[in-house]
Amino acid sequence: MKIKDRLEGKSLLLWGYGREGKSFENYLIRNNFNNYAIYEGDYNDVKFDKYDLIIKSPGIPYLDANNKITSMTELFLSEFSKQVIGITGSKGKSTTSSMLYHVIKSSYDNVFLVGNIGAPCFDYLDQLNSDSIIVFELSCHQLLNLKISPHIAVLLNLYQEHLDYYKIFENYAKAKKNIIRYQNADDFYYINNQIELDFVSESKQFLIDNYQKFDLKLEANIMNDNANIVYQIAYGILKLDKNKIIESLASFQGLDHRLKLVYQNNNVKYYDDSISTIVESTIVACESINDIKTLILGGLDRNIDYGELITYLNNRNDIKTICMYGAGARIFKGLTNEKFLVSNLKEAVSLAKKITINGSIVLSPAAASYDHFKNFEERGDLFLKYVKEECHD
Repeated sequence: MKIKDRLEGKSLLLWGYGREGKSFENYLIRNNFNNYAIYEGDYNDVKFDKYDLIIKSPGIPYLDANNKITSMTELFLSEFSKQVIGITGSKGKSTTSSMLYHVIKSSYDNVFLVGNIGAPCFDYLDQLNSDSIIVFELSCHQLLNLKISPHIAVLLNLYQEHLDYYKIFENYAKAKKNIIRYQNADDFYYINNQIELDFVSESKQFLIDNYQKFDLKLEANIMNDNANIVYQIAYGILKLDKNKIIESLASFQGLDHRLKLVYQNNNVKYYDDSISTIVESTIVACESINDIKTLILGGLDRNIDYGELITYLNNRNDIKTICMYGAGARIFKGLTNEKFLVSNLKEAVSLAKKITINGSIVLSPAAASYDHFKNFEERGDLFLKYVKEECHD
């Protein structure tokens, strides 16, 4: 259904005014809709009777279904779902989305990257046509209460996250699975084999049945897993040229702060994985970097369970662990192998250089950044700054 037709003649409430909310208002202005209001309060003060349709921004914590409430994501998919490749997961969705966009772009110009990693989907609405391919990175909040799924859906993994919003893991998992839930027989999906669907999907599941080792600029092993998913979509479903796909995978540079090699000094490599804010992604980092010798972790203590990470590190005698900040202090108490506790990131980098002669030093905090940094990007940028100062660059 056309978005304009869905909105025509209706009284609209735009609930939330963040990045997506502003993008949607710009769409309304461009198309001469003036029958809308903007609201940034909580659920209790929403005047449901006053509006025909309420368009909720992703960050609004609202779990219950209501026929008057929709979202920018659902509106967009109502018109373009058959052209969308949707990608979600607790970790890895940004890298996989960017890699897929890069690969498709090498063979086909009419492709767009939208969602968390790109611009809001409504920013591109006037540029889309019936031949456009849309790579859409979808967060759990964008998928919440969704009643339509993309043509090609990828669910990379599910770990405990955002429980301050969803209260229990089952609510979070249900939102993520909406990326597949409403597909039909003409659609395709990929799901990590450790995830079970609690519904029967009519769509076609595609598997990585011929795992390949690709020539990638990204040294982390997990990137090759992402590349195999991308290859299966680009070659197996979209039928793009095989050689161009392989060439474009080799040229993909990766994303900042995501298991990225940022510096090398003599025999020591420094990897920035500042975006790692949960236990599982830090374990993936340790498994992906073959010669990891020193791990820097810790940040805002959100009282999550670090037992799995502590057990993992206690079984890795080859890794020295430097802990920092609140979460690091709690992890430090449970570690039995070689460990250090420092006050801040600068001290951690200085110590890491002293105790690492050969191999890799990895910043993978397993914790949020908001206790001492504006965001994970600032934490990663400062990591590189301190590395260069220690190496006198």
